[in-house]
Amino acid sequence: MSNKIPIVRQINWFAVAAQTVVVIMLILLVFLLTPPPETSVDASARLWRPLLIALCIYLGWSFISKLLAFREHRKGMLLIRQEKYREAIEAFKRSYDQFADYLWIDRLRWLVCLDASAVSYREMALVNIAFCHVYLDQGEQAKQVYERALHEFPGSMIARSAMRMIESFEKRTGSNL
Repeated sequence: MSNKIPIVRQINWFAVAAQTVVVIMLILLVFLLTPPPETSVDASARLWRPLLIALCIYLGWSFISKLLAFREHRKGMLLIRQEKYREAIEAFKRSYDQFADYLWIDRLRWLVCLDASAVSYREMALVNIAFCHVYLDQGEQAKQVYERALHEFPGSMIARSAMRMIESFEKRTGSNL
């Protein structure tokens, strides 16, 4: 598809550090639970096997948890890439509702889903909904959703930047988006 949609990724460095600690603890746990080598030939396996097993557990947990928890979000992103913005809005609304119902998953996404994003999935859902409204030439709805995002997430750099662009456009053209 020729349409390149910009993607903004903000990393929560606390989450990265916490995940690193989790991986190290997992490696140590596997190391302690694996029996010692029977021969000196197996000694090198004693070192790399726990690392390999721990990383497989970590990656498996990450993949499965994201597959289950972020299904609607991923569906919305796919629909955006396919330029099906109305359907994407509905997917992001379902994603928002899911994370609103289970706030703890969104708050602890660094642990539950091993996601180091600094932006919550509720905030992502709102800015993606507004983004879709822009592409559907529904400027007033986009503005309302960006304002809602700023109300719920006052530190949202994405929503704040979008609102500045909208206000700049409106000031320059003398018309609403």
